Amino acid sequence: MITCPKCGADNMVTAIFCRSCREKLDLDDIKPEDLGPEEQTALQKMMHVAGRIVTLVILTALALLLVMLFLPVSVVGTGLLNEKEQRGAEARFKAIQALAPRKSKTATISFTNEQATAALNVALGLPSSEGGGRVPREVSIEFLQEGKVRLVLVSKLFGKLPMSTVVTGYAKLASTGDIQFEVSSASVGKLPLLLPALKKKIGVDPIQALMTGKAEFTNIEKFTTALRFESGKVHVTLRRR
Repeated sequence: MITCPKCGADNMVTAIFCRSCREKLDLDDIKPEDLGPEEQTALQKMMHVAGRIVTLVILTALALLLVMLFLPVSVVGTGLLNEKEQRGAEARFKAIQALAPRKSKTATISFTNEQATAALNVALGLPSSEGGGRVPREVSIEFLQEGKVRLVLVSKLFGKLPMSTVVTGYAKLASTGDIQFEVSSASVGKLPLLLPALKKKIGVDPIQALMTGKAEFTNIEKFTTALRFESGKVHVTLRRR
């Protein structure tokens, strides 16, 4: 700052005239100490503090986002089944693909959460050994009441970081014979996917991609005549070939 010799007001070092009395300032009177850092005004101090607060909020939000993305979610564990029970679950799945002609025109086969999860992972060839950004490890399926189904795809991001994609919705048999799935909610870890486009692209598409082109699921859809859900179990009724 430079002091006006007439009124004593402080002025910026670059000022030519005094801001108070308009007296012309003599730049030859500037002392070395006048060139030091200028003292911040109250507004500048407030802006500086506000900037730090905004930066802290952004960093906190990013940290929370990362934590929610990678938080583990509960899955149906196939470890509850012994080796014999796992083989039985696989046999049930194969049975609905190759029903032999009998007197009865239909057959109903039931699966618990654990049996369906074990059979599904075998049918999908999981865990996968393929490369890529997200390597599928396992799929968990849980049957809830009133036709509600919860699917969890556990993947390894870059082959190292575990990430879970959770999709919950309603499964029903359409009049065309197709098994349709209406998504009600989706999330990555504990982070909800609120936009419909995100639900589809990040939630449904990765799971659907695993089943696309699998003859096992095509055959099930082709011959399924009824689906009945109860808590922890599904009953699949199929017409015999």
